[in-house]
Amino acid sequence: YLLDVIKGEAALQLNDEGFVSSFHARGSADFPQEVPVKGIPDGVLHDGMLEELVKKHSLHGEALKRYILKEVEFQTIPRLLRLPEEKRTGRLANYCNMHVHYGAYHSLNRTALLHDVKSHSPKMYVVAKSITKRDEKCVVMIAREMGFKVMLEVLRIAGKRAGFKVATLDELGEPRQALPGARRRERSGGGGRPVSPRAPDLPCGRAPAALRARPALLALRPPWGPLGFAAGGASLAVELHVAQLPKFLRQGPASLIYRELLNAKDVSTPGNALEAATEECMKELQQRGVKTLTDLQRELQKDDGERLIDLLTETALEQIGNTSSAPARPMAMALWRLRKGGDDVEHLERALIKQADRGTADEQLLEGLMDKSAELLPPLEAMRLGAVDRSLLAPLGDPPKAPPPRSEASRLRVERAKEKLKHKKSKKEKKSGGDPVASDAVGDGVGAGAGDSPEAVAGDSPEANGAAEEGVAPTAGMAQEEEEDEDDDMGLNALDEDQDVDDNGDDNDEDDEEDAAME
Repeated sequence: YLLDVIKGEAALQLNDEGFVSSFHARGSADFPQEVPVKGIPDGVLHDGMLEELVKKHSLHGEALKRYILKEVEFQTIPRLLRLPEEKRTGRLANYCNMHVHYGAYHSLNRTALLHDVKSHSPKMYVVAKSITKRDEKCVVMIAREMGFKVMLEVLRIAGKRAGFKVATLDELGEPRQALPGARRRERSGGGGRPVSPRAPDLPCGRAPAALRARPALLALRPPWGPLGFAAGGASLAVELHVAQLPKFLRQGPASLIYRELLNAKDVSTPGNALEAATEECMKELQQRGVKTLTDLQRELQKDDGERLIDLLTETALEQIGNTSSAPARPMAMALWRLRKGGDDVEHLERALIKQADRGTADEQLLEGLMDKSAELLPPLEAMRLGAVDRSLLAPLGDPPKAPPPRSEASRLRVERAKEKLKHKKSKKEKKSGGDPVASDAVGDGVGAGAGDSPEAVAGDSPEANGAAEEGVAPTAGMAQEEEEDEDDDMGLNALDEDQDVDDNGDDNDEDDEEDAAME
């Protein structure tokens, strides 16, 4: 109807083919304000938006275990290698949301996930926890092949305890029709309940505007009602949830131990036990000053190297809770190979770190979306500015501006990371009385202790800057800090655990240094 009004009565008999409208400017009070960034509904997505838009959560437990196994399959099985790269990435992204394929969500897999959501689906756990803590209406957009049914069940279990109801867009009954009239706002202050759309999955092979077309779940709080906007003062907050690999996989020794424990044949070790075994082994190695695979090989080649192998094996088996040596046999064999020498240790470490630096399928899809936005938005902006109704709609404001080129955005991102690192370095020097302070590139925890000074991690090398320009390195400051408040009881056992789904809590200083190093 609006298009017919703009075209005029004289053109009502004509079809809409070839008609370009500039009605994409939403600067007036008749439209909700987009926060914390603008342009997502119009397909605008660039590096400068990620820090406020993207919420990153580390994979842990069964989700991490299954993701690593599936990643190896997609890189080695000929049948999967014949698929287009974009399709392989899209399929692998399913395991960023849940530990099994969405078609296998039934029977024991369903029971295990609902019993421990945090370990089997960290991203969905965080989304449900965030909705539970906030007093606002929310729209969750997630594709069916990315776990739509799982997200629906998790939210309904959470809603029973937290006092909100969940519906799909296809459901026309309660709570949408029976309870009319509620307003929706986000951080607008007073009045109605706010709305915050969250997108736990990333569309594959489409422009960012495809986020609008995801199947949606509605989390509604009293007063019940449709998701209509009140005129004036309303705002719409958008979050994009992305899974990332934990930091310990970016360290050679920790990555080697975890992957070798995962390679045990005819043994099914729980994901949480694998991480616990890796952490305990790394604590022992850190006491010996081991930070790289070269350091580990040096320790293994000492006179007491055999005892160290036995100690690490026993430590891993103790955490796994298995009296048989089978779960730790691949790790022991890998340590013996390092002791005997002959392998290119530096090449092995680079390969392990490179595997983690590629990021998850979520992060790769996000990079692809930004590439498509930078490619498609400039000509689209020119078309909108040259539309036949541009002069009529000009008072509403300008259409969304096209994002900057990726290379320029990467350069600015590197500069911001250097400035943050320089500022934090000066603060540390003041606290220590003016003496320079050497800082590790990663924080405490599993695999911590890669000893690079701030000067070394500032990203001045051509290789580092080259990687940044290609857009493959994570953004400095993108890692979001997950609040460590007392978990609200959502009716899920996972909510009472202490594991930090988001790896970016108390280690922000080291995270910034690490991000700058990768830039």
